[in-house]
Amino acid sequence: MEAGAEQRLLRHGLSNPFAKSVPDALGGGRCGICHGNAFQKFLECRSLDSEFAPLYVCRICGGIYNATAEFNQLDVVEWQQRWAEDPEFYKVPSGKEFEAQLEEARVTIRFFEDDLGFQFSGNYVEIGAGSGIMAAAALKHFDRVYVFDHVQDRLQQVREIVGKDYHVMDFEGLSDVSADAVLIWHAMEHFLDPGGVFQMAAAILNPGGYFLIQVPVLSEEHVYPGHYYFYSEPTFRLLANKFGLNVEHFYYDHALNAMTVALKKNSAAAVGLNGPTGSYKELSIASPSAE
Repeated sequence: MEAGAEQRLLRHGLSNPFAKSVPDALGGGRCGICHGNAFQKFLECRSLDSEFAPLYVCRICGGIYNATAEFNQLDVVEWQQRWAEDPEFYKVPSGKEFEAQLEEARVTIRFFEDDLGFQFSGNYVEIGAGSGIMAAAALKHFDRVYVFDHVQDRLQQVREIVGKDYHVMDFEGLSDVSADAVLIWHAMEHFLDPGGVFQMAAAILNPGGYFLIQVPVLSEEHVYPGHYYFYSEPTFRLLANKFGLNVEHFYYDHALNAMTVALKKNSAAAVGLNGPTGSYKELSIASPSAE
């Protein structure tokens, strides 16, 4: 890492939350969401890509950890690269199909503008951007977009289509961005250090900026080894309180079994390692009795 980039990360109190490649939350005794050590066996259920999934609840943040990948010693980076070799994986369309997908994505952005009563502008950041279509659609609402994903060739293809205001970033580059909105859309469940990702997003977000997240809810079709964490309303409230954001609204898409949270950064929030409210305290929610 270059010295300048390292200094910027230190200024935010951040380390790279994407560097981790092997799931070990149980073995390492560290929840990826809250970084505490309070796991308890929750239940086992059928998994799409394996016989069953052992699920553990964190009594601190209320998050659910799917330990399937840890038990099977899955290397996350290798798994992502293997998926990326499939030409149909996050395929970037062309012509009229590309324009149709852009317009479909703009519907989502317009929904938030209408519901939040706020017109977006400035800098848009998307983490875990996938095909990059949502970010391309955001160019109609923002001056510049910045996208990050482990698989970047699709993002480069989109940049060639939409132009120079579409920036493909690495983690160090993101630390230089002052964001007016951050979006993580069906990616938080794939991160091994989602708490670190949340902290990073809060750190680069300007006061008054919006942080929009959509995640799958715990349901059979979403339980497979690559979905490491499942979230609840109390989990997001805890993270918001820790890193200087307010929860504006929760939304549910029952057809997709997905939950969306809209958060807004406080005017003068400190988002260091301990956050404005200090360390976490254990939640008294939906935690089964100890065996």
